[in-house]
Amino acid sequence: MYEPFLFIHSWTRWVVLFTALYGVFEFCRCALLKRPWKERHDHFLWSFTQLFGFQIGFGLALYVGVSPMVKTALYNIKGIFDSPVLSYWGVFHGSSMIIAFIIFLIGKHYAMKAGSSRGRFTGVGVSLLLSLLVILAAIPWPHLVYGRNFFRGL
Repeated sequence: MYEPFLFIHSWTRWVVLFTALYGVFEFCRCALLKRPWKERHDHFLWSFTQLFGFQIGFGLALYVGVSPMVKTALYNIKGIFDSPVLSYWGVFHGSSMIIAFIIFLIGKHYAMKAGSSRGRFTGVGVSLLLSLLVILAAIPWPHLVYGRNFFRGL
Protein backbone atom coordinates (compact mmCIF):
# COMPACT_ATOMS: atom_id res chain seq x y z
CA MET A 1 0.00 0.00 0.00
CA TYR A 2 2.95 2.31 0.66
CA GLU A 3 4.35 2.23 -2.88
CA PRO A 4 1.09 3.14 -4.72
CA PHE A 5 0.44 6.03 -2.32
CA LEU A 6 4.01 7.25 -2.68
CA PHE A 7 3.83 6.95 -6.48
CA ILE A 8 0.66 9.08 -6.63
CA HIS A 9 2.02 11.59 -4.13
CA SER A 10 5.30 11.88 -6.03
CA TRP A 11 3.71 12.46 -9.44
CA THR A 12 1.02 14.81 -8.13
CA ARG A 13 3.82 16.97 -6.74
CA TRP A 14 4.78 17.97 -10.27
CA VAL A 15 1.22 18.91 -11.17
CA VAL A 16 0.99 21.07 -8.03
CA LEU A 17 4.36 22.71 -8.72
CA PHE A 18 3.68 23.56 -12.35
CA THR A 19 0.13 24.69 -11.65
CA ALA A 20 1.37 26.97 -8.85
CA LEU A 21 4.11 28.34 -11.10
CA TYR A 22 1.58 29.00 -13.85
CA GLY A 23 -0.69 30.72 -11.30
CA VAL A 24 2.10 32.99 -10.06
CA PHE A 25 2.91 34.14 -13.59
CA GLU A 26 -0.73 34.44 -14.67
CA PHE A 27 -1.92 36.41 -11.65
CA CYS A 28 1.13 38.70 -11.61
CA ARG A 29 0.77 39.28 -15.37
CA CYS A 30 -2.90 40.15 -14.97
CA ALA A 31 -2.09 42.51 -12.09
CA LEU A 32 0.60 44.31 -14.10
CA LEU A 33 -1.58 44.58 -17.20
CA LYS A 34 -4.59 45.67 -15.09
CA ARG A 35 -6.80 42.92 -16.47
CA PRO A 36 -10.32 42.41 -15.13
CA TRP A 37 -11.00 39.47 -12.82
CA LYS A 38 -12.90 36.79 -14.71
CA GLU A 39 -14.74 33.62 -13.86
CA ARG A 40 -11.84 31.54 -15.19
CA HIS A 41 -9.66 32.93 -12.41
CA ASP A 42 -12.16 31.68 -9.84
CA HIS A 43 -12.14 28.29 -11.57
CA PHE A 44 -8.36 28.18 -11.49
CA LEU A 45 -8.29 28.98 -7.77
CA TRP A 46 -10.93 26.36 -7.00
CA SER A 47 -9.08 23.73 -9.06
CA PHE A 48 -5.71 24.55 -7.54
CA THR A 49 -7.15 24.47 -4.01
CA GLN A 50 -8.62 21.01 -4.70
CA LEU A 51 -5.38 19.76 -6.26
CA PHE A 52 -3.23 21.08 -3.42
CA GLY A 53 -5.67 19.66 -0.87
CA PHE A 54 -5.56 16.28 -2.63
CA GLN A 55 -1.76 16.35 -2.43
CA ILE A 56 -1.86 17.25 1.27
CA GLY A 57 -4.40 14.47 1.86
CA PHE A 58 -2.19 11.86 0.23
CA GLY A 59 0.77 13.15 2.19
CA LEU A 60 -1.14 12.89 5.45
CA ALA A 61 -2.26 9.38 4.55
CA LEU A 62 1.38 8.47 4.01
CA TYR A 63 2.38 10.22 7.22
CA VAL A 64 -0.15 8.73 9.62
CA GLY A 65 -0.73 5.41 7.95
CA VAL A 66 1.82 3.75 5.79
CA SER A 67 5.24 5.45 5.74
CA PRO A 68 7.91 3.26 7.37
CA MET A 69 10.22 6.29 7.68
CA VAL A 70 7.65 8.26 9.69
CA LYS A 71 6.85 5.22 11.84
CA THR A 72 10.57 4.90 12.64
CA ALA A 73 10.83 8.62 13.41
CA LEU A 74 7.79 8.65 15.68
CA TYR A 75 8.86 5.44 17.44
CA ASN A 76 12.19 7.10 18.26
CA ILE A 77 10.76 10.51 19.16
CA LYS A 78 13.60 11.41 21.55
CA GLY A 79 16.23 10.85 18.88
CA ILE A 80 14.29 12.31 15.98
CA PHE A 81 16.64 15.28 15.63
CA ASP A 82 19.79 13.15 15.84
CA SER A 83 19.25 12.04 12.26
CA PRO A 84 18.66 14.53 9.44
CA VAL A 85 16.65 11.89 7.57
CA LEU A 86 14.34 11.17 10.51
CA SER A 87 13.88 14.84 11.37
CA TYR A 88 13.10 15.67 7.75
CA TRP A 89 10.46 12.94 7.31
CA GLY A 90 9.17 13.05 10.88
CA VAL A 91 8.85 16.83 11.27
CA PHE A 92 10.01 19.16 8.52
CA HIS A 93 8.44 17.83 5.31
CA GLY A 94 4.87 17.40 6.50
CA SER A 95 4.72 20.53 8.64
CA SER A 96 6.24 22.67 5.87
CA MET A 97 3.71 21.46 3.31
CA ILE A 98 0.82 22.14 5.67
CA ILE A 99 2.23 25.62 6.32
CA ALA A 100 2.47 26.20 2.55
CA PHE A 101 -1.18 25.19 2.16
CA ILE A 102 -2.24 27.49 5.00
CA ILE A 103 -0.27 30.39 3.48
CA PHE A 104 -2.07 29.85 0.20
CA LEU A 105 -5.53 29.59 1.79
CA ILE A 106 -5.11 32.67 3.98
CA GLY A 107 -3.62 34.69 1.12
CA LYS A 108 -6.44 33.63 -1.20
CA HIS A 109 -9.04 34.52 1.42
CA TYR A 110 -7.72 38.05 1.90
CA ALA A 111 -7.07 38.57 -1.81
CA MET A 112 -10.66 37.74 -2.66
CA LYS A 113 -11.79 40.51 -0.31
CA ALA A 114 -9.82 43.09 -2.28
CA GLY A 115 -11.97 45.75 -3.86
CA SER A 116 -10.23 45.71 -7.22
CA SER A 117 -9.17 43.10 -9.74
CA ARG A 118 -5.59 44.26 -9.43
CA GLY A 119 -5.71 43.76 -5.65
CA ARG A 120 -7.07 40.26 -6.12
CA PHE A 121 -4.45 39.34 -8.70
CA THR A 122 -1.65 40.75 -6.58
CA GLY A 123 -2.84 39.04 -3.39
CA VAL A 124 -3.33 35.66 -5.01
CA GLY A 125 -0.04 35.95 -6.92
CA VAL A 126 1.92 36.78 -3.77
CA SER A 127 0.27 34.03 -1.71
CA LEU A 128 0.94 31.49 -4.48
CA LEU A 129 4.56 32.64 -4.70
CA LEU A 130 5.13 32.39 -0.94
CA SER A 131 3.45 29.00 -0.86
CA LEU A 132 5.53 27.83 -3.82
CA LEU A 133 8.76 28.90 -2.10
CA VAL A 134 7.88 26.90 1.02
CA ILE A 135 6.98 23.89 -1.14
CA LEU A 136 10.27 24.11 -3.05
CA ALA A 137 12.21 24.30 0.22
CA ALA A 138 10.42 21.23 1.59
CA ILE A 139 10.67 18.89 -1.41
CA PRO A 140 13.08 15.97 -0.95
CA TRP A 141 15.35 16.86 -3.89
CA PRO A 142 17.61 13.99 -5.05
CA HIS A 143 20.89 15.69 -4.08
CA LEU A 144 19.89 15.92 -0.39
CA VAL A 145 20.66 13.28 2.24
CA TYR A 146 16.95 12.46 2.53
CA GLY A 147 16.35 12.98 -1.19
CA ARG A 148 14.09 10.99 -3.50
CA ASN A 149 14.07 10.52 -7.26
CA PHE A 150 12.59 13.25 -9.43
CA PHE A 151 10.18 10.80 -11.03
CA ARG A 152 9.17 7.83 -8.91
CA GLY A 153 8.65 4.59 -10.81
CA LEU A 154 10.86 5.43 -13.80
